Amino acid sequence: MFGFITVNRKQLSPAELEAYRAGYCGVCHALRQRYGSKARLLLSFDMCFVALLLSALYEEEETVQERHRCPFHPLKTLPRARNAFMDYGADMSVLLRYYHCLDQWRDEGKQQARLQAERLGRQLPRLEALYPRQYAAAADYVRQLSALEESGVEDLDQAANLTGALMAEILAYREDEWAPCLRRIGFFLGKFIYAMDAYADLERDRKRGCYNPLLHRAEESGFEEFCREYLTDLLAQASLAYERLPIVDAAAAGLLRNVLYSGAWSGYEQLQARREKRRGNKTRP
Repeated sequence: MFGFITVNRKQLSPAELEAYRAGYCGVCHALRQRYGSKARLLLSFDMCFVALLLSALYEEEETVQERHRCPFHPLKTLPRARNAFMDYGADMSVLLRYYHCLDQWRDEGKQQARLQAERLGRQLPRLEALYPRQYAAAADYVRQLSALEESGVEDLDQAANLTGALMAEILAYREDEWAPCLRRIGFFLGKFIYAMDAYADLERDRKRGCYNPLLHRAEESGFEEFCREYLTDLLAQASLAYERLPIVDAAAAGLLRNVLYSGAWSGYEQLQARREKRRGNKTRP
């Protein structure tokens, strides 16, 4: 799960691409500084979006813009933003990865996931002290999701609402006038992430006998139309909430709209292309 809230690079202006790289490198740098070099592997597009949105909304917070050389791209300097929201994105990346590993261990028995959860678990007391509301939401999410999966509920909305509630609390960085709007954005993006994850893992979950609320629908006529309409509505609701925020920086606003109106569809379109290719291969003589 997670990794679906990304950008459409082809549609970014140079200024928007610069802003995206600065945020992406900013969260990556914060992960390394706060948790060590290996923690950069926890970087996700979703938490990068959280950091970028909060940075654009709370302009009064100090942001350091700098150039740096990345060991993965050593031939040129890249932009990097440093502020409290990049640190927050890094911290939420660790928190979510911990519970994701627990879920993998419980559902699939992956020992590697168990070991990573044990390592990340050492950070939990600090994260709970810094973000008690977000920490409680993540722990509650795992408990409720486990109970729902064990019950075998086939209602996609009921399952997706849990991820929506979690993302709502993560995007609401602080309790202020913007918190209701941020929660609404987070809620619908969280539902989108869950639905996309279920859609992407459909074949794998069928083969492994894993829980997936889309399995009972997959063989019905109109399944693809249902999925696209469901995902479209979620992004539309998130976008409507976003448009209520006072984002004044043109590059930041363009970047965030790129994610909501185009980039978030990238994963779906890639899945569609792969499935069309597989269907084409099966029909060849």
